[in-house]
Amino acid sequence: MKTTMQNNTKEPLSFSRELATKVGVKGALIVTVIANQLRDESEIHKGELWVRSTYEELLERLPFMSVPTIRRTIKKLEELDYIRSAKLGKHPMDTAKYYTLNFPKVADQIPQGFLYYV
Repeated sequence: MKTTMQNNTKEPLSFSRELATKVGVKGALIVTVIANQLRDESEIHKGELWVRSTYEELLERLPFMSVPTIRRTIKKLEELDYIRSAKLGKHPMDTAKYYTLNFPKVADQIPQGFLYYV
């Protein structure tokens, strides 16, 4: 079941120190937000959990960042193989990307029980 994105800017964000050491604080925050989205709002595509999100939607969840910073950080996380992205929209005009985590790589760096597998 897919739920809508909830923008709770008062909800505290926490992340793993180990993850922040490897990908930086901004990267750890984005991985955490994507993990939250995968837990709460994911869709299954070819047996994998994915979440649809635009840079602007991520900005709503991380209002202290800018869109260019989010874009650069996501690119870095993709290069480091912590996240993957794809355009999985059914309509050609849908430019939003879908994101998933490299679960084996991040599983030990996210609090236990935070992530689940299909």
